Amino acid sequence: MRFARRLLSFPPGVGELLSAATRRRLIGSIVGSFVLSALDMAGVLAMLPMMQFIAGTSVDQGALGFINDRLGEPSRPTLVSVLAGLIVGAFVLKDIIAIVFRRWQLHFMAEQEADNSIKILRGYLVGPYSWHLVRNTSDKIWTIGYAVSTGFSGGITAALSLITEVLTIGLIFASLLLVSPLPTLLAGIYFGLA
Repeated sequence: MRFARRLLSFPPGVGELLSAATRRRLIGSIVGSFVLSALDMAGVLAMLPMMQFIAGTSVDQGALGFINDRLGEPSRPTLVSVLAGLIVGAFVLKDIIAIVFRRWQLHFMAEQEADNSIKILRGYLVGPYSWHLVRNTSDKIWTIGYAVSTGFSGGITAALSLITEVLTIGLIFASLLLVSPLPTLLAGIYFGLA
């Protein structure tokens, strides 16, 4: 929990705009992003037996052998069909969960954006008359309409997207490193230098 708090530490003053319930939902959003990243990793790992089959590996070795044994050593066309179904199923499941999760996340962020605009508008409406005489009305409208939107889309939503992408890349890299360490390290060095 402490790590998540540090991860979501925003500039001073933002805490007034984000309630404790909102922060918990943001942490839930990060956890959901981690689950999606793990499903992405599972999809990549589901391709391993098919790649072994295509490469001509014996059907008794490695991940291909594991699946072949669990299926009772079926014929090659059946094995290929099951492997293809496994790959398609993994990615379709991940995409369905991603659609549902992203819809929840976008609804949550839009709701928070609207709530913050309402809070700011209420603050302006109850402000003293003398303050309204000094402040420009267009600045108030800009803050209510555009500044809040920019803060959410350019700040919080962008941070959540960055976290999601880093988790996805990290988990896929870790799974590739686990399955095939040397080529993964060489590819990492190559792309790191490029």
